[in-house]
Amino acid sequence: MKRLKVSKAPRDKKVIVNIHKGQKVVDMYEGIQVKWEMTCVETKDDEQGKFEIRVLELSFHDKFMETVINSYLPYVMERSKAIKKENKAVKLFSLGNFCGDYYGALG
Repeated sequence: MKRLKVSKAPRDKKVIVNIHKGQKVVDMYEGIQVKWEMTCVETKDDEQGKFEIRVLELSFHDKFMETVINSYLPYVMERSKAIKKENKAVKLFSLGNFCGDYYGALG
């Protein structure tokens, strides 16, 4: 049984899927099965405590190397850019009630 963390904030249009250490996600692309796995390559200590360096590891059959490198990975990168672009939002914040303070100073 596989477990993925799936979440969706009220302002988000799509769900977010998180992969945890040791989990694998299988993808199919043009009939090729590829597996993504979250692995820990190193654990370090610093002044703030321990942390792990995690990487996504991609595996597939050797005979599909050219297709994965020249087609699948560029496809993944383009989809990633498109998703990030869709999720961009401009947020404006005020640091106080400038109108009231400004007009109050004039009055």
